[in-house]
Amino acid sequence: MEAADGMQSSTMQRRCERLRETIAIHRRRTEQERAAFEQFRRELSAIGKMSEQGASREQVVSGGDSDAVVTGWISPLLAPATSTQTKVREAFAGTIMALPFYDEEYGESLPDAIEGEFGPSVAAGLTDPDCFGPHLFAGLHRRIRQSQRAREVLLETCDQERHAIDALSAKLPSFAHEVAQLDKLCLGDIDFGALEAHWRRLETITTQCGRLATRRQGVISRQRAQYQLAAEDPDIYEYLYRGYPVSYPMLAMITMTIAAVEERQRALTGAMGECDG
Repeated sequence: MEAADGMQSSTMQRRCERLRETIAIHRRRTEQERAAFEQFRRELSAIGKMSEQGASREQVVSGGDSDAVVTGWISPLLAPATSTQTKVREAFAGTIMALPFYDEEYGESLPDAIEGEFGPSVAAGLTDPDCFGPHLFAGLHRRIRQSQRAREVLLETCDQERHAIDALSAKLPSFAHEVAQLDKLCLGDIDFGALEAHWRRLETITTQCGRLATRRQGVISRQRAQYQLAAEDPDIYEYLYRGYPVSYPMLAMITMTIAAVEERQRALTGAMGECDG
């Protein structure tokens, strides 16, 4: 029978496995996003080259003996801006927004997606012909590199999370098993020495859980400090586990284990008191 507080080895294993599955989904999607940005970068480069190759030179001659008036190179980047803008927007929609999970993950319109990813100045350049020019391509390439780097950082975070989950899985299920075994005992039938031995073992578990909690809290705090997040701003871990009932499920599992162990310690203390009496 499963303890009311979930202190069963199988329960802890299932929770750890769910965390692994969550991180695996994030990692897979992030890899696909990184690949999509690379495809968008290649298509953007192709559009830029086509625009350069399509530059035309017009020579306007007014009459037989009159001087020739050369208008020079007319770049499609400057003249038919809307055509190039459309190609860039279509390339973004056909790569980034074409990802199968895009609507579920982001649910943004094309203008909102462009602004959210590349900023308002690039978004304006892709919607307003008056803001469009050759500088847009350089700016877009810079922002694409930034977006790719952000995905690489997220991939690194996913790998670190997977290792953290493995470390948790190596400890908490065995702790839960020990607690479950203790719950099967009738404390009134155990002598003082055995009760004290159980109490001390639980104290060791509490100490180890405390170290796990301190380490986890340190990871969270360092990430928030690194990005100078305000107290109300969500961090990367809240993003990764946003479908969970708590913001930091690993930390919650540790604190739940500590609370369960301390409850058993109080029961052991009461039983030892009765032995003294």
